[in-house]
Amino acid sequence: MPTITEGNLTLSFPNEWVALKYDAENGFYKQELDRHFRDLKAVDIVAADPRNRRLILVEIKDFRGYDVENRKRITTGELAEEVGQKTLHTISGLYLGLRTGRADILPLAEYLVPLPDKLELVLFLEEDLFANESRFKRQNRVTNRQNLVTKIKTMFKPLKIQSHIYNRGNIPIRAGWTVI
Repeated sequence: MPTITEGNLTLSFPNEWVALKYDAENGFYKQELDRHFRDLKAVDIVAADPRNRRLILVEIKDFRGYDVENRKRITTGELAEEVGQKTLHTISGLYLGLRTGRADILPLAEYLVPLPDKLELVLFLEEDLFANESRFKRQNRVTNRQNLVTKIKTMFKPLKIQSHIYNRGNIPIRAGWTVI
């Protein structure tokens, strides 16, 4: 089972899937793109589901312990824009990596050409949960998250990229992967 650790979270994918830490230090993005081009961004993980011909881009944000510092990024749309840039830059980078024959990108070739049946973006967003949080604060958090989901889905719908925001408590079984 391919597993990828990002910070304090480990993602596990089914054995038949291809999964790579796209922004790894020794990977194509860091070695070729980030080194030579300023302001390029990358998602954390790219995974391919062969059964459903899905290509999934996963950006992980673990705000546990940093909720207050990051709340403004969520409410102003800054986080949505950052995830948008990372997604578009990663898609471009994947095709460039394939074009140059990079060994770390080649296992994804059949999910890039021909185009995948489904292209998905997942923002995996972990936030602090407070047992004694007031109902108002909890509702405010839910509203902020819903607004973030709406903004991201609106950005990517015209590009035919399905968008989701998950955390450890709400990853659906249909996603096909897990986080510990």
